[in-house]
Amino acid sequence: MLQTDMQGAHLAGNSWADLGINLFSGDATEVNLFNGSGWSLSFTFRTDANVDASDVIASLGKWRNGELTAGIEIRADKVIYAVQTTQYTLNITKGDLTTVDIVGERYVGPGDVETNPTHWFIKTYLNGVLSHITSHTSSEIFNTNNNGTYGWYFDELLHIGGRVINNEITDAASVHLYDLKAYSTALSDNEII
Repeated sequence: MLQTDMQGAHLAGNSWADLGINLFSGDATEVNLFNGSGWSLSFTFRTDANVDASDVIASLGKWRNGELTAGIEIRADKVIYAVQTTQYTLNITKGDLTTVDIVGERYVGPGDVETNPTHWFIKTYLNGVLSHITSHTSSEIFNTNNNGTYGWYFDELLHIGGRVINNEITDAASVHLYDLKAYSTALSDNEII
């Protein structure tokens, strides 16, 4: 069930939505957030009081044996960001009105790429406060596939209301979604607030 009212879009049961575009494909012929300088995603939501802690608000990534291996997942009780074999988590309170902003920002230090490779900072903000930051080299978060397309390891559709793998929804959440924004730039701290 998808319901829109003064409380935003309400997803319940096994309903889910996606944006219909691959945000991080790296394919210049597609609409996406992939670029050389950064990107930002923002979600404002409130889960129902009876939601399970493992229920998924939003997911974007790749899974192996039910575990997120690359990407971003917002659950009722935490935000998970995974790159290669490492997961980073940030706890959130289920049932509260919550805004999660995730920013990918490119940084190139002094010197050439051989001695100082490009790094990406992945920043997570909770209700406008910078709560988590990680740094990765380009090779840790980018993948070049067989045809030479250069894209993020988690180049999948953004799903709202659950985790969708092979068109099957799991861990569907009952959630009021008030705001969802995607930017092809890395928002600054001031822009997040």
